[in-house]
Amino acid sequence: MLAIEGHKISKSYRGQDFALRDIDLHVKQGECYGVLGRNGAGKSTLIKILSTQLPKSAGTVSILGMAINKPGRIRGKINIVNGGEHGLYPWLSGYETLDYFYHLYRMKEVSRKRHIEHLLTLVGLEPNCWHRPTHKYSKGMKQRLHIARGLVNHPEVVFMDEPTIGLDVEGVESTRQLIKDICGLGKTIVLTSHNIIDIERSCNNIQIIDQGISKGCFNLSDLAEQYSAVLHVRVDASQISAVEQLLGAGSILEIAPCSSSCVTIKIATGQSSVFSLLEALHRSQVCIAHYTVENCSLEHFYLSQVS
Repeated sequence: MLAIEGHKISKSYRGQDFALRDIDLHVKQGECYGVLGRNGAGKSTLIKILSTQLPKSAGTVSILGMAINKPGRIRGKINIVNGGEHGLYPWLSGYETLDYFYHLYRMKEVSRKRHIEHLLTLVGLEPNCWHRPTHKYSKGMKQRLHIARGLVNHPEVVFMDEPTIGLDVEGVESTRQLIKDICGLGKTIVLTSHNIIDIERSCNNIQIIDQGISKGCFNLSDLAEQYSAVLHVRVDASQISAVEQLLGAGSILEIAPCSSSCVTIKIATGQSSVFSLLEALHRSQVCIAHYTVENCSLEHFYLSQVS
């Protein structure tokens, strides 16, 4: 069953400046779904629409089978976690922060203390920090509290918008592990990031967005199999169009001149497909002067989609 389904989601301002255009989204229940893109790509706009904070201009969206145009029904079943230091009250302690949001959600008083202590423990905040004002927390501790706050109302879907931004290496790694742990509890997570490693470590399926437009949805396991290598071929510059016609623009990462008449073309492919690709180029009358093979990463693939 799909936790989130969206078709042709668009957001424009003044009817002409598009922040998002025709985004499709299919997120399964219990998965961590990644939205990858550079700063300003439209990731936060998408999250705000999905979390009912911002009205869409066009398209349809359903969360847990409910249309997004009835936000009152949806908001009790979702929550959002932002990155950075905004959204916390500096003179409230971690415990008081969760207690405040607990009452905002009008949850049962009988389980309040137990639930708050469970969340603080779940996110790895030590008991000696629970009653310390949050302005004395480190950035990593604040992010843990943000995540705990995002779980106060027992949400089925959690939106995480750049949750590792501004953290040091240790804080980033602990946040990634925490995201995995929360997903393991059966929560559906939509994670946005411009950090490729965040997405690679946490997600099963991803969508790449650039300048408000989807570059496609991809399964990371399939990508690892299909785009695990980069083939560098040196050919005559006159044969560029033949290579492009055979492969399509999506597989070509870069075309760089190496002399007045030759270019080196970087091609994303699978390790098992290198030699069949070389044979296909040969059959297409592409004369290869030299080739090398290097291991590929999600970063190579991402750059091929947005460049």
